[in-house]
Parts: sequence; C-alpha cells; structure tokens
Amino acid sequence: MLGARGAVSLVSLCLLLALVAAGYAGFLYIPLYLDNLSMREAVTAAFNRMAADPDDERIRLYLVSRANAIGTHWERQGAVQAEKPGLGLTPADFIIERESFTGHSGRVQLDYQREFRLWPTDTLKTVDFHVEKAGALAQ
Repeated sequence: MLGARGAVSLVSLCLLLALVAAGYAGFLYIPLYLDNLSMREAVTAAFNRMAADPDDERIRLYLVSRANAIGTHWERQGAVQAEKPGLGLTPADFIIERESFTGHSGRVQLDYQREFRLWPTDTLKTVDFHVEKAGALAQ
C-alpha cells in the first residue's frame, strides 16, 4: 500500500539519518586523513633526501618543520585544552634508519596520534596513524 501523499515513511527517515551521520563522520575524519596524506608526502620526500644527505638530524628537522605546517593538535594549558597549529611532533617521533654496511637502503617511520573534538559534546577522540617509507635509496 502506498502512504498518503507527502507523508514521511520510516525508510526515507532512516536513509536521511544515515546520510546525515555519514556527512558528520566525513566532516570529522576527512581533514585528519588529508593531513595524514600530507605527512606521507613529507616522509617520502625525506626518504628521497636520504640518498644525498647523510645527516639524519637535518632530515629530522625537515620532517618536524613540515609537521608544524600541517593541521592542528590539542595541548593542555592548565585546566583547559587549547588547539595549536601543527601536529605537535618532535624530532624523537621520527625513526630514520640506514643500512649500516652499504648505506644503500633506508627507512623513515612515524607513528603518531591525532585528537579531534566531537561536536556538540566537546569530548576528544584519538585516531592512530602509521607512516613508513622503506627501500633502496637512489644512487
């Protein structure tokens, strides 16, 4: 049977709620994953620099400067959480390894967490990310 003209059915209401939930999840998660793509690009660029630059500290500083230009992070200031620019990563967060015998292969790795605030409850949730680039270095 067909419902009355203009009436809202339970199926259409459920579809509308699913669409709103998907939009809300996209609003929260898409910026985090776009920032992670930027960090993947930075790690790949640092890996490519390893072939020409033997100084791992300089590569770490390059990665930290790139991480400070991407996204935001939350820091506790007294009793309140404040949103700060950058990912809040330190040089110790980046693992840079080279093959010790020939130096023709290497690895750059980063494991980090991003917090985001749920609206309207203002609770913070955490998402874990892993970025790694390994292989033979360009000669």
